Amino acid sequence: MPPDAFIRIIRSCSLSLINASFSVELDSRWVARQPKYIASIVMPSLTELDLRLIDLSWDPLFPLVLQLPVLQKFSIGEADRNFPLKWNLHVYGALALRSARTLKTFRLVDLEINTETKLPVNVIPGTYHHRSTPPRLSSHFELEEFLRAFPLIKNLALPLSLYIHYTTLEKVAMGTLLPVLETLEIGTGTYTDASAVLAMVRKRNPAQSSSTSPWVPSPFSFLTLILPTTTTETQAQVTQAAHSLGLESGCHLWFIPRCKSWKDHHKQEVCGRHCFFSYTTS
Repeated sequence: MPPDAFIRIIRSCSLSLINASFSVELDSRWVARQPKYIASIVMPSLTELDLRLIDLSWDPLFPLVLQLPVLQKFSIGEADRNFPLKWNLHVYGALALRSARTLKTFRLVDLEINTETKLPVNVIPGTYHHRSTPPRLSSHFELEEFLRAFPLIKNLALPLSLYIHYTTLEKVAMGTLLPVLETLEIGTGTYTDASAVLAMVRKRNPAQSSSTSPWVPSPFSFLTLILPTTTTETQAQVTQAAHSLGLESGCHLWFIPRCKSWKDHHKQEVCGRHCFFSYTTS
């Protein structure tokens, strides 16, 4: 729906809406006709929101019209045909801070546009389209500022297009970032990065039982790790390392095959890389 229709709808039911899912598409027409000032819309009852945004680059601050004081579950999917895979973490962090006391589950999702319906779709690993434009690698300062918006988050899912720096993983391991996080979904473009994620979980979890400090971070109970396919031997080693963590609810590994969906003007498949990830050596 267009953003002005979205605003009318949520404003009309702002006091009573509890659970909602919206898909909003921005374009040049919205930029031309949008009012100079849009009053914030407070949603005092909304606890779950699934928000899919198309071409947000036309108005990057648009989501900040929302005030979500009691939100508990928040999913944001984004597909931008002007600047693909360039997450504006500052905006989403500012939005999440407004729900910092109540938010328990947060997801960022890379959406793709269905070529037939022109609608955004949340694809499952293994069915991604070719990504001709590499994601913008966020600095660890930008990423960590974003993660500080979630002091009480328990469940977090990050998109494949978002690279997690080693310094950030170390702070998660120590609990200086995401101190009560229990479940994590993350993608890594190399096996070195995947090993770093597993090491982070291993380092954080033993602290729960061995530390003499009056405060320790919550241990991880479940991990979903999405990573590129490689040799059978290497995948077996990573699988063994993941299961050796002994997480309460387990560890799910999702191995993504190389891209074969992009064809040139001769209709020949020419990619053959793991182009879905934020960083890969393939």
